[in-house]
Amino acid sequence: MRRSSAATPRVSGASDRPLAVTRWASIALLVAVSGVVLVATLWPTPIDRGHRRTISRFLGVLHDIGVPEWFAYAQFEFAANVVMFAPLGFLLVLALSARRWWLAVALPFAGSVSIEIIQGGLLHERYASAADVAANTLGALIGAALALGLRAVVHARDRAVAAERAATGASTRAMPYSVNR
Repeated sequence: MRRSSAATPRVSGASDRPLAVTRWASIALLVAVSGVVLVATLWPTPIDRGHRRTISRFLGVLHDIGVPEWFAYAQFEFAANVVMFAPLGFLLVLALSARRWWLAVALPFAGSVSIEIIQGGLLHERYASAADVAANTLGALIGAALALGLRAVVHARDRAVAAERAATGASTRAMPYSVNR
């Protein structure tokens, strides 16, 4: 549902420059993170090759500090995929307009499906996995939810500051910006 301009007043004199900087910084980080994800997922050999022993030791440490024994390599790999895709969802929400937040989940899902098709069809030492698509999409969803929460907090703060300034007649030139546009 779209809000009317009466419900969300535009503060006269507020600059869009900080919003543009935030959007472009998000896009730049998104490009960098996407590059890392593509290298990790499209490398010809599994990224964990030669590191199984280190991962087993790490899991042992986790178990020693209370992580349940059922959390084994498969769960570790799933969690790693979630963590790898969370920044993509987060940055996409910040780079896109608020009404297009759903693309922050849809685009990583489509990208993940494409990656798995390439892994299964072209990379002979890799294999396609529906579990990876699920983990990657869940990561993007978590990242998007965190960014939407951030937008809501910033928007609420901006509305409160605007209302306070309107009530006191203070200048709006130094108005904080909202990432919820």
